[in-house]
Amino acid sequence: MHVRYLVTKLRVIGYQDYAKNNQLVMDEVAKFLGLSAIEWTQDFANRSGVPRSPMLQKALMRKSFAKSAFVALFPEKFVTSLKRGLMERNTGEKPTLINEDRAYFSALIADERSKIIPDTADTSLLESLYSL
Repeated sequence: MHVRYLVTKLRVIGYQDYAKNNQLVMDEVAKFLGLSAIEWTQDFANRSGVPRSPMLQKALMRKSFAKSAFVALFPEKFVTSLKRGLMERNTGEKPTLINEDRAYFSALIADERSKIIPDTADTSLLESLYSL
């Protein structure tokens, strides 16, 4: 009889550790996976705001033959950088909540806020996520 053993490695990372020093934590993850350390960058791809030009926003987001041809002709890094730059320039200010909407949304999340356990490692994070 032949027996096979499956060895599984598991690494648990605390969010607080990552938040304090994401470069160090990502280097540790790379080492754990057997990879060499690299220059990690944080990408904030979801910047919010109202597009200054809805037509430009639509052109940047939808697929088209011209866009596909452009992407095929140029290096991916250049295309990604150009698209990000155009979207950044086209993103205007965030709309502000009026008091009536703020009260409505506060009522919707009141139940979730009541479930936050005080004085834990995640208390301040969760409270900030549920604040308006």
